[in-house]
Amino acid sequence: MLHQTTKDHLKLDAWYVPADKATNKTAILAHGWHNNKTTMAIYGQLFHELGYNVLIPDNRAHGDSQGKLIGYGWLDRRDYIGWINQILQKNGQQSDIVLYGMSMGAATVLSTSGERDLPAQVKAVIADSSYTSVWDEVKYEANNMYHLPWFPLVNVVSGISKVSARYSYAEASPINQVRKNTRPVLFIHGDKDDFVPTKMVYRLYQADNGPKSLWVTKGAKHVQSFHDYPVTYREKISQFLKQYDK
Repeated sequence: MLHQTTKDHLKLDAWYVPADKATNKTAILAHGWHNNKTTMAIYGQLFHELGYNVLIPDNRAHGDSQGKLIGYGWLDRRDYIGWINQILQKNGQQSDIVLYGMSMGAATVLSTSGERDLPAQVKAVIADSSYTSVWDEVKYEANNMYHLPWFPLVNVVSGISKVSARYSYAEASPINQVRKNTRPVLFIHGDKDDFVPTKMVYRLYQADNGPKSLWVTKGAKHVQSFHDYPVTYREKISQFLKQYDK
């Protein structure tokens, strides 16, 4: 178990599993909304089998980590800079680090990718089912899932977030972050995703300024690509990492 104390004084917990064979490669995994590190174990196993050390944090307000406000990937992006730096302290400056996330976790790693102080040791990012921004996602859910008029509802809850969590929903924008990104990104999304609509991944892919690859899985719903295509999923990730994290 590893721990981090954030600048706003929250204690965050994470599992750390070293690779079976000593390596400088570490995968840091980010879970989805209302999930935790235990739900990421199967993905951790995938990276462990590929020869990586694996770090799986509980995001703030999830699992064993402290906090009452969910960061939706935006507050978490700074926490992941902290986890990256902790791996560099633990395993050395020669580390190669890969970021992987699903759903809100995908938004987290994409948001992290655009940070100005992202350590150079981060070699690649894999994002499964990210939204373009919290604003876009809440607006979509209001209309498509709850049949509510998005205006003024989204404006109101975004304003509340600005006061309580120090960020607005429009500010919490993975798509703006990937415009600043230079790292290779593998985007994954199901073409039947009705929670984070598939059209968002095309916008993210187009906006990203680094080397990039896109895999849209036929018939897969939200974060079901690994479940529906377990062998191909592993192969896609393995091929991507062989290319960009040699």
